[in-house]
Amino acid sequence: MAAVLDAMVSFVIDTLIKMAADEVAMLYGVPDEMNKLEGKLQDLKAVLADAERRRITENAVQRWVLMLKDVMYEATDILDICIIQAEEGQESIMCAESRCFNPISFCMRNPVFTHDIGTRIKDLNKKLDSICESGAKFNFIRMEQNNQQDRGMLTHPAGKNRRGYS
Repeated sequence: MAAVLDAMVSFVIDTLIKMAADEVAMLYGVPDEMNKLEGKLQDLKAVLADAERRRITENAVQRWVLMLKDVMYEATDILDICIIQAEEGQESIMCAESRCFNPISFCMRNPVFTHDIGTRIKDLNKKLDSICESGAKFNFIRMEQNNQQDRGMLTHPAGKNRRGYS
């Protein structure tokens, strides 16, 4: 299950990075929420191996992993909605030089749609805050992957930063 979650988290992170392109950066609020989401996912990804190992023998960890899995499905649903919205208008936005199409950037050009997606991402961040907070009690071991910088801090709903995982 950790391999599947790891792949899902990586997919969501990669897509979020693409969404933070210049066109999206101009939209108020959404880039901040996407950056928060990316940070939380990076933190969670670092503890997935330990969570997977411990979920076999600890029921509480099993429940935590299942909660995270449900939220990751919500994240991929949000990305799918963006892609579907963009594909409906694909003909009108093609990159002239490379003949490429970025569906995420396209779907963010509609202010009403952007607001809806921003709200969904904000709600997703709240759910991840709760998962991070409940996961802190397990003292998961961080396993850094791909030599990424150790963030070491988790942002909690109350706005306080504290060391979440060792």
